[in-house]
Amino acid sequence: MRTNQPGVLAACLLMACGSSGEKGANDPSEADAEGYVPTSKHYTPEQMGQLTLCTGYGDVLYHVLLRKKNGSTLEQELERHRQHPNPGGNDDMVEAIIQDVYKQPEAESFQVVDSFFGFCMEQLAAVPPAQQAVAQRCLRSTYISLDAYSLRANGTAEERVKEFFAPFDYSAPIVSRAFAFADPSVDYLKRADLMHEEWVRCFKEAEGA
Repeated sequence: MRTNQPGVLAACLLMACGSSGEKGANDPSEADAEGYVPTSKHYTPEQMGQLTLCTGYGDVLYHVLLRKKNGSTLEQELERHRQHPNPGGNDDMVEAIIQDVYKQPEAESFQVVDSFFGFCMEQLAAVPPAQQAVAQRCLRSTYISLDAYSLRANGTAEERVKEFFAPFDYSAPIVSRAFAFADPSVDYLKRADLMHEEWVRCFKEAEGA
């Protein structure tokens, strides 16, 4: 499901945002010190820090795509970001994500975010293709939890969401947890906690914990 149109976003991944083992503007060590970044026998601490940043950027990308679909313009999205900067992310990266969304043709959110995760694994976290299976599954798990939570907020039935993600044999419990989580109509920002819980859970399962 990856695209071959890296554009502004890949340029940022390669130059402005840190790649190939170098720490960019988002040094993961602070988050790691707070226990936010899970550990994994599959990846180095530096790779895990960058992969964890990928989940946050995926959240940004997902919501820019939704707002674009609902009529928001590039200028409105850039202004939104300038008025409300992402406290946990690189501003250049977020602006690159926004620019890239408006340069690319319309596509399903999952396809776009999954493609981004592919670039993120390779370019930001420097994970070779042969070692990406666990990270890919865990990144997709965060997306499934996010999309399920968003669809729940919009009134979609749990079973319909499960049907949509049925091709992923591990998705049903993720959807169930999203529907059992805090009420999105009360505080939709809780989605960040939900995504992080799935991120940590996925690596624990991969480690056999």
